[in-house]
Amino acid sequence: MGRSVKKVRSTCLVLVVAGLVAACGMVGTSQAPTPAPAAVACTTGYSAQSRVINLSVADNGRSITAHLCDAIWIILTGSPSRPWLFAQSSNPAVLAVVPLPLPSDANGVYLAKRTGAAELSSTTAIPPCTPTATCPPPAHWTVGVTVVN
Repeated sequence: MGRSVKKVRSTCLVLVVAGLVAACGMVGTSQAPTPAPAAVACTTGYSAQSRVINLSVADNGRSITAHLCDAIWIILTGSPSRPWLFAQSSNPAVLAVVPLPLPSDANGVYLAKRTGAAELSSTTAIPPCTPTATCPPPAHWTVGVTVVN
């Protein structure tokens, strides 16, 4: 009778251990998987394959939406006496200038670097004026940009 009690005890012990191992393996399987966090920054940088958004003088006052890693080309055509100056970003962390050699008609290329909002802006150069003449004020150009994932 001693052997059968030991056999029952060892069988019970094996079943208890197997049940615990199976239960431990099931912990957390009833929960839905955690989704990956949404990207908030462009990690690839500018490339020739980047989606490009072209902006011109006609876009003055607009608001646009760009996606992470989009390139924004700004081409502002002015007159020889009143050319547009290099466009600026109000938030370089969101819209970062791409240090490229620019064609003569480009006023900047920006990369949608992070999610957020920024404004791109430029003004025309003030032509030289005689002291007695009234100089025209510079023209202003702005486009609001919201960068989304």
